[in-house]
Amino acid sequence: MTQISTLVPTALLKELDHIQLERAPLKKHNAAPLDQAIRLIYASMIARVLIGDGKLSEHKSRGFQLLLNALDLSQQADRIFSTANHVNAQQLKDFFDIVEQHQLKRSFFVDVLVLCRLDGALTLSHQKILAELIDALAMSSQDLDLIQTVVACILDLNAAPILNKAADLKDLRCWHEFLYRPLTNEILSQGIHGGFWSVDNAIRINTAWQMEDAYCRFTPNGSIVSETAQEVKIEHCHLYTPTMTFQNSGKVQILNSTIQGDYALSEKRTALTFRTVSNVWFKTLYVNTKNARAFYLHNSRGDFDTCQFIECGHPDLIGGAIANNSNEYRGFKVNASTFNQCIARIGAGIKTNVLELNTIRMCHFINCSSIEKFLQDEGDTWNIALLGGSGIFSDTSKEDEGIIADSRFERSTINLGQIVGNRYKLIRRCKFNNANFTFKFDDSFAVSEDSLFSNLDDAKNTPLCNQLETQSWWSQYE
Repeated sequence: MTQISTLVPTALLKELDHIQLERAPLKKHNAAPLDQAIRLIYASMIARVLIGDGKLSEHKSRGFQLLLNALDLSQQADRIFSTANHVNAQQLKDFFDIVEQHQLKRSFFVDVLVLCRLDGALTLSHQKILAELIDALAMSSQDLDLIQTVVACILDLNAAPILNKAADLKDLRCWHEFLYRPLTNEILSQGIHGGFWSVDNAIRINTAWQMEDAYCRFTPNGSIVSETAQEVKIEHCHLYTPTMTFQNSGKVQILNSTIQGDYALSEKRTALTFRTVSNVWFKTLYVNTKNARAFYLHNSRGDFDTCQFIECGHPDLIGGAIANNSNEYRGFKVNASTFNQCIARIGAGIKTNVLELNTIRMCHFINCSSIEKFLQDEGDTWNIALLGGSGIFSDTSKEDEGIIADSRFERSTINLGQIVGNRYKLIRRCKFNNANFTFKFDDSFAVSEDSLFSNLDDAKNTPLCNQLETQSWWSQYE
């Protein structure tokens, strides 16, 4: 008979704690980047408050270990409690200086209150110590109200209010995971004004709605489909791994927000899709959608202004940061935006079906990569590895003067596609660094010989270029 060894309960709890730290740790604490000496003083004062009533329960001990891990002090518990048992006046002064200098006052009180209330209401000893610390640190009534609200949300206390201003909680990031509430169709239709929200299932909404000052994360099964809405506005929000579709709608505005996430490569997702939307306006966005195309517009008029696209795109999709397939809508424009290290099969920065007057202005394309390699030559004349328009790929470029102007291209190529009309002066006042372009004119493609050119007539047309034929899949966005 096989002998099965068993762990005593205490040992088992320690093993479970260790596994829990690895599987579901707190996010890194706001103080984690600071010197260890500072973090030790901070953690020692938390420990001093915890043991203020003379005992440390099992729940509090395990919670404190989670916090130490978030502070990168997981191996320092014994040292911290030893210091906490002998806090003197100089250590108190050092603590006050640290939390003032590094803006840790709010995080300290949230950390302490969460741990102290794990077993229930605050003890009399804890109340007295915290009252003295609140006076000593001159905490404002606004901060105290916010701290109480955050703690109530973290502990899931009854009637915990919705946080009014999510953008004010960056210093409490290690507790963000505990602040999220499920987002439903009913809640979204009423409008979101602050708070942390989790989209765990598919939400369909067909009325006007808005979201402001909120954190909104999407789980793998979570999505929002907005249909027939006359107006949608998202402002001052943080969207994490979003999957959102807007269709048959009037106006959509996404302003002063962050859109980011690390998507599963196998899923080939697009973060935000727009189908037949009259006007879409994007302004002052930070977009970082790893392994996912950021925006896809189909028969929708899109206007991008002052946006940053960092590492957006998927190697198997058309268009990395922006894919524009909107034949029926004129007016696609991108202004004062940056595309850095984006990736796609073609058009890592922008893939569009047409470029017209003033489409691209004051933009910067850096190290964008199109995976599809159309033309290779090992000879001395041509060493261009790809003509896939890693910065910009357009099926057609109209004869309007200045379709791309006042922009910079660094190791990011351009494919203007078929030139309709006069090919002169389509590119105006642009700077190129290791960046070539190609275009099709008179049924053959030409390629710029180097980055020093004044207009398209400086491009070089050779028999080698004629190997490149228009491909039907260039317009297969999905």
